[in-house]
Parts: sequence; C-alpha cells; structure tokens
Amino acid sequence: MHFKGIATRAIGDNTDYDPGIDGYTTRTAGDVVLGVDGYSEYVWTGTVWERLGDEVSYAVKGSITNLDIASNAAIA
Repeated sequence: MHFKGIATRAIGDNTDYDPGIDGYTTRTAGDVVLGVDGYSEYVWTGTVWERLGDEVSYAVKGSITNLDIASNAAIA
C-alpha cells in the first residue's frame, strides 16, 4: 500500500473518480488516499476506489503526544 495524500474531490466507494491530488496522475493498485473529510480511507483496486474504513477506527494513530512519553525514554 502506498499513501498518496488527501483527496481534494469526493471520490466515494466503488468509483473511479479523480481524487484531485497534486502530482498524482498514475494510479497503481494499492494506492491509498484519505477522503476530502480527512477521515475516510480508500484504496485503489486497479479499477475502482474501495473504502477501507476511517482514521477514527485507529485508537492510537496521531494521538500520542510528548506528554505521553516518559522523560527517560530513548525516543528522539
């Protein structure tokens, strides 16, 4: 899977619409984009966009802050 960016146009499930991402002109099966809402995830099957789910289904992604990391952790 290859993340390509956030769509600037609505694409929808089982459509072949252009997501309107700058510089993204050649679709390859496995390409992933976020919908215009910034939450819905779609993967290009080679013929259509298939909705995978949404970003809110991931409990941790994007929710860890520096306050969550122990001061003695070896994380840059």
